[in-house]
Amino acid sequence: MHKKARLRRLALKRRNALPLEYREKAAQDLLCYIEQFASTFPIKEAVIAGYWAIGSELNPLPFLTALFERGAILCLPAVIDCHAMVFRSFDLYKTGSLYHARFGIREPSAANPELLPDIVLTPLVAFDKRGNRVGYGAGYYDRVYAEFVQKKHHSKAVGVGFVEQEVPQIPAEPFDQKMHALLTPAGLTICTR
Repeated sequence: MHKKARLRRLALKRRNALPLEYREKAAQDLLCYIEQFASTFPIKEAVIAGYWAIGSELNPLPFLTALFERGAILCLPAVIDCHAMVFRSFDLYKTGSLYHARFGIREPSAANPELLPDIVLTPLVAFDKRGNRVGYGAGYYDRVYAEFVQKKHHSKAVGVGFVEQEVPQIPAEPFDQKMHALLTPAGLTICTR
């Protein structure tokens, strides 16, 4: 666990050092892979969970917009309590309906219907080519992915991050859930599971 904490600290420091202009261009660069993404994962009428970027995270909004324009139904995560997270519908053109929740993250309100996503775009702090990831350490995504497995809901987890966040190897714990694919400004990579 100490290795992950150190890895998280170093990865966040590296990501936070990326200039704003670079991060903004990287968000646009993801659009180069929209057709590859759409041919890998059926997106028309698929429920796709994104995230509202905070801090230096790679902003998926341009990519989510392209998915929406191709017929995807969008949702965002909403933290229920210290251990639970759900996904609620999200209207891309009414972002004013989002509120600032825990950790300063913008979330849809409880009035928005809960959805089970077919694809979950997952923010990364660090990742390796095998699909192992390090997040912020609260375990929300790992728990929700484990819950999907219990429900036999076959959602695809796609990690989103900068190439600078890749590390040679991440120590995986038994409860860690691997990504099915990784999306960076350098491309879409399918992970071996």
